[in-house]
Amino acid sequence: MGFSWEKPFLSEAPYLLFVYSNIKSPFSKESVWLSIGYLLLALEEKGLSTVTYTPSNYNDISRYINLSKEYKLEVILPIGYSVDPKPKYERKNLNEVLIIK
Repeated sequence: MGFSWEKPFLSEAPYLLFVYSNIKSPFSKESVWLSIGYLLLALEEKGLSTVTYTPSNYNDISRYINLSKEYKLEVILPIGYSVDPKPKYERKNLNEVLIIK
């Protein structure tokens, strides 16, 4: 599959956003991932790129951040401008996607 321990997108990105959830809050994981989805859309709208990276060793990373044990690292988002730009497609008109019966 081409997976490697090397993750150059983490060291090359100008910003890394570490997203945590509070494990004591009900539905914290679901709420955090819903928020991440909206954040991805907002970044795309501003011409920025990211990828969701869920590290397998999140406990090791959390030790460096020095947060309480009630917070769990959900994802790391490397944020920046893509080196592989993709075309921005025009949005469809509402009449093209809305079906009223």
